[in-house]
Amino acid sequence: MSDVDGYDALTEFVKTNLDTNTTAEKAASQIKMALTFGIIPKDVFKEALNVSFEDLFSHIQRIANQKKYTNIDTPEGVEFCKKLYLSLK
Repeated sequence: MSDVDGYDALTEFVKTNLDTNTTAEKAASQIKMALTFGIIPKDVFKEALNVSFEDLFSHIQRIANQKKYTNIDTPEGVEFCKKLYLSLK
């Protein structure tokens, strides 16, 4: 999986969890489980968390804008992403 695919998948994940009102903590648990079972490659996960939140969010925001996902670039979306990032650090 390339970085682009990884960020694309992460953006989809964030959108889906915002759409279903899932808490960031529960979403973090889902990611950790996916890592345990090898659904998410560990190298992609490590790369995403080795950048600052601002850098990571700018990737997510850019993809969300391209796909016209309006729920990510909102105060709630930013807060969700921050909490998710901190829960996974």
